[in-house]
Amino acid sequence: MIDRELSERVHRCLECGYETNRDVAAAQVVLRRGYRAVGQIAVNFGEGKLHE
Repeated sequence: MIDRELSERVHRCLECGYETNRDVAAAQVVLRRGYRAVGQIAVNFGEGKLHE
């Protein structure tokens, strides 16, 4: 996990170049973990991408 200042509001993936609001990126992480917990696989969700 990368420590960031709260004033930094944009998440940028250095691997693929994906960019989104920091809160959206955090919500996608929570969603991905939830799907994994129940044995589901999720790849794409609306605004952005989830990485497997």
